[in-house]
Amino acid sequence: MSALLGRLVVGADVRLSTAVSRVVRDGDWRLFDPAGAELGAFDALVLAIPAPQAVKLLDQAAPTLAARLTRVAMDPC
Repeated sequence: MSALLGRLVVGADVRLSTAVSRVVRDGDWRLFDPAGAELGAFDALVLAIPAPQAVKLLDQAAPTLAARLTRVAMDPC
């Protein structure tokens, strides 16, 4: 899986292990850290987090998507 992802993101600004507490959509995806500092503006956003966490990040920036994510059934680990 990582080999496939590696080919897909060649040349992209990929940031791993970065805490994001707020997402704003104004044409670009603007990401903010827990201290309120802007992490940057991006053309695309990939969330690799559980649906309940994604809902909290996307409720203002992408409310239709956030509403869909509330219907995702998840099993505990």
